[in-house]
Amino acid sequence: VKATKSVKKPATEKEEGIEEYVANFTNDWAKKQVKEVSIPMLEHVHKWGEVKYEWSSDNSECTAKRVCTLD
Repeated sequence: VKATKSVKKPATEKEEGIEEYVANFTNDWAKKQVKEVSIPMLEHVHKWGEVKYEWSSDNSECTAKRVCTLD
């Protein structure tokens, strides 16, 4: 038996991936076997950008905004 595993589609934070397993047999009576397996989605990780401050025209209010750069 010669077995291989390959990633057909890597998993991302938004989609599952796909791995393919293939088994080739040396005996003529045995058929090639192929199986696809789902790879779970990656866990979301935050990488924060710089904080940006926006003041109102009379400086009575301030809004702070910090965005994840991986979104």
